[in-house]
Amino acid sequence: MKNKNNLKKFFILVSILAVLLIAFYLATGAISKYTGFSVFDEKYDFRKCLEEKDITLFINSETPLESLKENPLYNYLDSIDIINCKRNNDRCIKKEINGHFPSWVINDKLIKKDISIIELSESSGCKLI
Repeated sequence: MKNKNNLKKFFILVSILAVLLIAFYLATGAISKYTGFSVFDEKYDFRKCLEEKDITLFINSETPLESLKENPLYNYLDSIDIINCKRNNDRCIKKEINGHFPSWVINDKLIKKDISIIELSESSGCKLI
């Protein structure tokens, strides 16, 4: 009789765990559809997201490599378009960038200052994980 009760408790426990697992799976699916962010998506890449966005950094430097190394977002600069206004002033004039460097154009919004990774994430819509 004791074995029967233990077996019954075991099956109830397994059934509860299965229901909880299914509920978790359905909830994460709903979250993914609503937010566009997948709980299980390990392939999300912040850099790739930046590459897909319309992001341009405008600098004005005789030594662009040196000035870029000082940028707080140096590790992500290979994922965005960089214009040196010393060498390509036409695009800078078109975007009305004059005297404020670095300047960013992110999704058609002009930002005339250094930005943090949080500001880059918020402005671009790319999520930091």
